Amino acid sequence: MSADNADKEALISSLRKTYQKLNASPAEYDFMQPAMISHAKDYANDMARLKKYAGSVINARIMQMLSSTFMKTWFSLDQYSYGVEKGNPYALLQSTRFQMECFALVYSTIAVVRANSGNYTSGFFKRVVAVDEALVNATYGTRSEDVLKVFEELSPSRLRAVTTPLVSALGETTSPS
Repeated sequence: MSADNADKEALISSLRKTYQKLNASPAEYDFMQPAMISHAKDYANDMARLKKYAGSVINARIMQMLSSTFMKTWFSLDQYSYGVEKGNPYALLQSTRFQMECFALVYSTIAVVRANSGNYTSGFFKRVVAVDEALVNATYGTRSEDVLKVFEELSPSRLRAVTTPLVSALGETTSPS
Protein backbone atom coordinates (compact mmCIF):
# COMPACT_ATOMS: atom_id res chain seq x y z
CA MET A 1 0.00 0.00 0.00
CA SER A 2 1.43 3.38 -0.97
CA ALA A 3 1.77 6.29 1.46
CA ASP A 4 -1.05 8.15 -0.33
CA ASN A 5 -3.40 5.18 0.05
CA ALA A 6 -2.43 4.78 3.71
CA ASP A 7 -3.22 8.47 4.31
CA LYS A 8 -6.58 8.12 2.56
CA GLU A 9 -7.45 5.02 4.59
CA ALA A 10 -6.44 6.78 7.82
CA LEU A 11 -8.65 9.75 6.91
CA ILE A 12 -11.62 7.55 6.07
CA SER A 13 -11.09 5.59 9.29
CA SER A 14 -11.01 8.85 11.27
CA LEU A 15 -14.21 10.06 9.59
CA ARG A 16 -15.92 6.74 10.38
CA LYS A 17 -14.91 7.03 14.05
CA THR A 18 -16.28 10.57 14.18
CA TYR A 19 -19.50 9.39 12.55
CA GLN A 20 -19.80 6.55 15.09
CA LYS A 21 -19.33 9.02 17.97
CA LEU A 22 -22.00 11.29 16.55
CA ASN A 23 -24.26 8.33 15.90
CA ALA A 24 -23.91 7.14 19.52
CA SER A 25 -25.30 10.43 20.86
CA PRO A 26 -28.91 11.28 20.18
CA ALA A 27 -29.30 14.32 17.94
CA GLU A 28 -31.91 16.14 19.96
CA TYR A 29 -32.67 19.74 20.76
CA ASP A 30 -34.11 19.79 24.25
CA PHE A 31 -34.25 23.53 24.87
CA MET A 32 -36.93 26.17 24.45
CA GLN A 33 -36.90 27.41 20.88
CA PRO A 34 -36.24 31.16 20.66
CA ALA A 35 -38.24 33.30 18.24
CA MET A 36 -37.06 33.10 14.64
CA ILE A 37 -36.42 36.84 14.53
CA SER A 38 -34.53 39.14 16.86
CA HIS A 39 -36.24 41.30 19.46
CA ALA A 40 -33.03 42.92 20.71
CA LYS A 41 -33.98 46.32 19.24
CA ASP A 42 -37.17 46.28 21.32
CA TYR A 43 -35.01 46.55 24.46
CA ALA A 44 -32.71 49.36 23.30
CA ASN A 45 -33.91 51.65 26.10
CA ASP A 46 -34.41 49.01 28.79
CA MET A 47 -31.03 47.75 30.03
CA ALA A 48 -32.55 45.27 32.50
CA ARG A 49 -34.59 43.55 29.78
CA LEU A 50 -31.68 43.70 27.34
CA LYS A 51 -29.44 41.96 29.89
CA LYS A 52 -32.10 39.29 30.42
CA TYR A 53 -32.51 38.89 26.67
CA ALA A 54 -28.77 38.57 26.18
CA GLY A 55 -28.50 36.04 29.00
CA SER A 56 -31.38 33.84 27.92
CA VAL A 57 -32.20 34.23 24.23
CA ILE A 58 -28.59 34.54 23.05
CA ASN A 59 -27.64 31.44 25.03
CA ALA A 60 -30.63 29.56 23.60
CA ARG A 61 -29.59 30.59 20.08
CA ILE A 62 -26.05 29.32 20.73
CA MET A 63 -27.41 25.97 21.94
CA GLN A 64 -29.71 25.79 18.93
CA MET A 65 -26.84 26.48 16.54
CA LEU A 66 -24.70 23.89 18.34
CA SER A 67 -27.34 21.19 18.06
CA SER A 68 -28.22 21.97 14.44
CA THR A 69 -24.50 21.95 13.53
CA PHE A 70 -24.16 18.58 15.27
CA MET A 71 -27.07 17.21 13.22
CA LYS A 72 -25.76 18.68 9.96
CA THR A 73 -22.34 17.14 10.56
CA TRP A 74 -23.92 13.76 11.24
CA PHE A 75 -25.86 13.89 7.97
CA SER A 76 -22.80 15.11 6.09
CA LEU A 77 -20.66 12.25 7.40
CA ASP A 78 -23.46 9.80 6.65
CA GLN A 79 -23.62 11.00 3.06
CA TYR A 80 -19.84 10.94 2.74
CA SER A 81 -19.67 7.38 4.11
CA TYR A 82 -22.33 6.35 1.63
CA GLY A 83 -20.26 7.86 -1.18
CA VAL A 84 -17.14 5.99 -0.07
CA GLU A 85 -18.97 2.66 0.29
CA LYS A 86 -20.86 2.93 -3.01
CA GLY A 87 -18.14 4.72 -4.97
CA ASN A 88 -20.54 7.61 -5.59
CA PRO A 89 -18.53 10.75 -6.39
CA TYR A 90 -21.59 13.01 -6.18
CA ALA A 91 -22.26 12.05 -2.57
CA LEU A 92 -18.60 12.67 -1.76
CA LEU A 93 -18.52 16.09 -3.41
CA GLN A 94 -21.89 17.24 -2.07
CA SER A 95 -21.16 16.24 1.50
CA THR A 96 -17.69 17.76 1.38
CA ARG A 97 -18.98 21.07 0.06
CA PHE A 98 -21.82 21.07 2.54
CA GLN A 99 -19.48 20.44 5.47
CA MET A 100 -17.09 23.16 4.29
CA GLU A 101 -20.01 25.63 4.19
CA CYS A 102 -21.05 24.48 7.65
CA PHE A 103 -17.52 25.02 8.99
CA ALA A 104 -17.36 28.48 7.38
CA LEU A 105 -20.70 29.46 8.89
CA VAL A 106 -19.71 28.28 12.36
CA TYR A 107 -16.30 29.97 12.09
CA SER A 108 -17.75 33.33 11.06
CA THR A 109 -20.51 33.16 13.68
CA ILE A 110 -18.04 32.34 16.46
CA ALA A 111 -15.88 35.25 15.30
CA VAL A 112 -18.84 37.64 15.72
CA VAL A 113 -19.67 36.21 19.15
CA ARG A 114 -16.05 36.52 20.32
CA ALA A 115 -15.63 40.03 18.94
CA ASN A 116 -18.75 41.18 20.78
CA SER A 117 -18.38 39.28 24.05
CA GLY A 118 -17.87 41.11 27.31
CA ASN A 119 -19.74 42.70 30.16
CA TYR A 120 -22.37 45.43 30.28
CA THR A 121 -20.09 48.29 29.26
CA SER A 122 -20.77 50.94 26.68
CA GLY A 123 -21.84 49.57 23.35
CA PHE A 124 -23.64 46.63 24.99
CA PHE A 125 -26.79 47.14 22.91
CA LYS A 126 -24.89 47.15 19.60
CA ARG A 127 -22.94 44.05 20.63
CA VAL A 128 -26.13 42.16 21.58
CA VAL A 129 -27.73 43.08 18.25
CA ALA A 130 -24.63 41.98 16.30
CA VAL A 131 -24.48 38.61 18.06
CA ASP A 132 -28.23 38.05 17.81
CA GLU A 133 -28.18 38.90 14.10
CA ALA A 134 -25.26 36.53 13.46
CA LEU A 135 -26.94 33.68 15.33
CA VAL A 136 -30.33 34.19 13.65
CA ASN A 137 -28.66 34.27 10.24
CA ALA A 138 -26.60 31.17 11.06
CA THR A 139 -29.67 29.24 12.15
CA TYR A 140 -32.42 30.51 9.85
CA GLY A 141 -30.55 32.35 7.10
CA THR A 142 -31.43 31.62 3.52
CA ARG A 143 -30.87 33.06 0.08
CA SER A 144 -34.24 31.82 -1.14
CA GLU A 145 -36.99 34.42 -1.41
CA ASP A 146 -39.55 31.60 -1.36
CA VAL A 147 -38.38 30.51 2.08
CA LEU A 148 -38.42 34.09 3.33
CA LYS A 149 -41.99 34.53 2.08
CA VAL A 150 -43.06 31.63 4.28
CA PHE A 151 -42.14 33.74 7.33
CA GLU A 152 -45.34 35.71 6.80
CA GLU A 153 -47.38 32.57 7.37
CA LEU A 154 -45.26 31.11 10.18
CA SER A 155 -45.66 33.98 12.62
CA PRO A 156 -42.07 33.68 13.85
CA SER A 157 -42.69 36.14 16.68
CA ARG A 158 -45.43 36.40 19.26
CA LEU A 159 -44.55 40.06 19.87
CA ARG A 160 -45.21 41.47 16.42
CA ALA A 161 -46.59 40.50 13.04
CA VAL A 162 -44.45 40.09 9.97
CA THR A 163 -46.07 42.24 7.33
CA THR A 164 -43.89 41.89 4.25
CA PRO A 165 -42.30 38.88 2.54
CA LEU A 166 -38.66 39.62 3.33
CA VAL A 167 -37.55 39.58 6.94
CA SER A 168 -34.08 40.55 8.09
CA ALA A 169 -32.42 38.97 11.09
CA LEU A 170 -33.18 42.03 13.18
CA GLY A 171 -36.92 41.65 12.72
CA GLU A 172 -37.17 44.62 10.39
CA THR A 173 -39.10 44.18 7.19
CA THR A 174 -37.99 45.17 3.72
CA SER A 175 -39.73 45.29 0.40
CA PRO A 176 -38.92 42.73 -2.25
CA SER A 177 -36.63 44.10 -4.95
